[in-house]
Amino acid sequence: MRIKFPQAICYEDWIDLYSMPDYPKSFKFFRGHDDEDDKRIFHETPEMIEARKEVLAVLDKNMSEMLEIEEKMIKYMQLHTLENPPVYLAKITDKRNTENETTTLTAKTFWPLMNGKRKEIRIYMGKSYDYPDHKLGFVKIIAKQKMKEHLLERYKNGELK
Repeated sequence: MRIKFPQAICYEDWIDLYSMPDYPKSFKFFRGHDDEDDKRIFHETPEMIEARKEVLAVLDKNMSEMLEIEEKMIKYMQLHTLENPPVYLAKITDKRNTENETTTLTAKTFWPLMNGKRKEIRIYMGKSYDYPDHKLGFVKIIAKQKMKEHLLERYKNGELK
């Protein structure tokens, strides 16, 4: 069974979200067109402004607690990724050498980081002709095992934080 975690609480995202209406030139709704006439400036009532400022005050007051919660959530997500990494397979063609193009199979996963960021980690699986049916389940199992070993080695060496 695959578990998908919700995104970790990101303090900076919440601050940005509730601060955005203070900058009306950068906060506009788009109706799907690039035409200037189709943009509307976001309007707030005085009650909305007051409620938003209260949210910002509470966020500011509890900043250290929220950052601690985010840190603990990210740590758990990282440990879960170490144990059961989600792996995505892709064929990559190197076209730099036009005479002898090579196609390789790679596996990638994403390592969760603070502030809502994540780091892509890609490993080389082999030449694509070694895995002609790379969409079959056994290739993904091999890729998952290799990725798990790679992540564990990098984690123990302190390369992944």
